[in-house]
Amino acid sequence: MRKYLALSAAVLAAGASISAPAHAVSDQTTLGMSVGQPGPKVVNQAWNLHVKTYGGVSCRINGGAYIRNNISGGGYIVFAQKFTRPGTYALNVWCMAGNTGAGINRSVVVRQPQVAPQRVIYLTFDDGPVIATPLVLAELKKHGAKATFFAVGRMARTYPGMLKRIAADGHKLANHSYNHADLRTLSSAGIRNEILSTQAALGSKATKCMRPPYGSTDSRVAGVIAGLGMKQSLWHIDTNDWQRPSAASISNKVTANAFNGAVVLMHDGGGDGDNTAAALRTMLPKLKSMGYQMAVMPC
Repeated sequence: MRKYLALSAAVLAAGASISAPAHAVSDQTTLGMSVGQPGPKVVNQAWNLHVKTYGGVSCRINGGAYIRNNISGGGYIVFAQKFTRPGTYALNVWCMAGNTGAGINRSVVVRQPQVAPQRVIYLTFDDGPVIATPLVLAELKKHGAKATFFAVGRMARTYPGMLKRIAADGHKLANHSYNHADLRTLSSAGIRNEILSTQAALGSKATKCMRPPYGSTDSRVAGVIAGLGMKQSLWHIDTNDWQRPSAASISNKVTANAFNGAVVLMHDGGGDGDNTAAALRTMLPKLKSMGYQMAVMPC
């Protein structure tokens, strides 16, 4: 079993050199001295440099104070290290026993910690607010996830308190028309009325995102939306939760197809809110474990 003498050492400066007493004789073997080569470290990482010697040998690093190894039969002196800046640092170890001394040079590369790039996914909920919306909100809050709710104007008028709760929880409210109409079947004036009436229902909480019901759009619809200073917002992953599949099916559809920047279509209204909320219980932890942040849409 290895024997250790645990010692505390200050942060070392780079570029120090070994300074041997004039009468010292260099002999690593006589001192039983060895020092491993440390691998790369990161800024502010605490680690130990192990210096192996026989008992009775005293060592220091970079000209610091000598520390005596009092372990019978020899062992390891442990110098605690930590560097606060990146760089390549010299570790100059000098050990003495009587008039016999020996030095070993080592160095350590200290780097900034690598931060994994954050991936983002945008969860969106259509056709609310409805009485099932709180179920979705509760699951989002439990897991620290944010989402964008594409509200139908007439539902917003019916449940104004729900709008306040959505906004209070840090989510965004976006436009999904007033009557959930197929905008391609309406005149341009009719499209504008659907959008502006919904913006009025959402009030100060309204954003500039607009999702045409059913995803039904064309160049004319898109042009009217843009002409009102709004952004047409569709999706990449359709859970089809309005068809009331199982919670597991909804969750798996999202996690199996997730990618950075993906927009996910779900519903708090117009379907089975219970299944969608239940899906979030497994979906959100899984997305977190995959490195995703669930964020509101940039609109």
